[in-house]
Amino acid sequence: MSTTKEDKMKGLKATGLAMMVLAVLLSVPMMAMAAVQFSEVSDNRIVGASADLGVTFSAITEDDMATIELQLNNKKITVQKGYNDRSHELYIRGISIESNEITTLSQEDSISISNLHSELLQYAGYNELGDTFLDTLNLLSSWPDTMPLVLTKDEKNVETKALSKSLCSDIGKTVNVSYPPSADSLGGNWKSEATFIGTSTAGKCVGRCGLRCGSGIITDKYSVNCLVHDVCAGKYGHTAKACNKLLEDAADDFFAGKSCLRKVTPTSVKVKVGKTATATVNGDTSPYVTTTYFPLISAAKATVKGNTVTITGVRKGVSRIGVSGTSLVGTQYIEVTVSK
Repeated sequence: MSTTKEDKMKGLKATGLAMMVLAVLLSVPMMAMAAVQFSEVSDNRIVGASADLGVTFSAITEDDMATIELQLNNKKITVQKGYNDRSHELYIRGISIESNEITTLSQEDSISISNLHSELLQYAGYNELGDTFLDTLNLLSSWPDTMPLVLTKDEKNVETKALSKSLCSDIGKTVNVSYPPSADSLGGNWKSEATFIGTSTAGKCVGRCGLRCGSGIITDKYSVNCLVHDVCAGKYGHTAKACNKLLEDAADDFFAGKSCLRKVTPTSVKVKVGKTATATVNGDTSPYVTTTYFPLISAAKATVKGNTVTITGVRKGVSRIGVSGTSLVGTQYIEVTVSK
């Protein structure tokens, strides 16, 4: 089977990514990845910038407190998130550098933050500070442009709410969700409607902590508070006053919510032509699991029954099989090598 130009580019990209991740692990200064450059990377300090996005950033851990700072478009945003005994603490403050007054995010700001988040998702799981930084970007990219950049949540704040219930076991199900009776207030008799909790595979991400759909360890948290906010925003709009208050309630879940990622293991298998191998989905699956093949004329085929993926060798070669469904967050991939 001949190698196409596209396959060669994929191979080069994968090799390049592996080298870049290795550079991070070795703390090589000024490591570049697409539009982002890091001047410092360690367990307690991350510093970098993106000239293309017009953003500089830093993340520092000290005394069980992560302090993340972003500067873009003449604005400075400081987010502090506590660890261990301070895990209940979350502070957000965004100011205009010129006036030193509390500011809001423009649509341009939100796009830049979202793009930075997308660029850095590949480093999810590298260390705790890096994941907190990614959580911060996910929350800020979800922040309504009419909502002031200020939030205080700690044990002294009587309005602080505990982390809400995870919805990992409810993905792919329809549940009744209560939402405010108006766009401007949380008071009065709340309404209720049946809502499908789905993933990007199903075309919906209602209940996910974050704007729109995401993938990866950091963006796959589904919770009750995020669900209530999403239903509210779906009814009254992303900038409705009542929904903004619900986003504040859900903010903790962006950081400490349970990951709903269900992995397929192993991620690489070897099989002979005419023989089979299996992989397992870690978690319940739904009847909607599907498979895709790369390249289209695949060296292997796969079927899914329950949480077992059965892979059959078709012809000698290498293929990539994607497994996705409403109970899986994103598409999970299996690299298959078929020999005679």
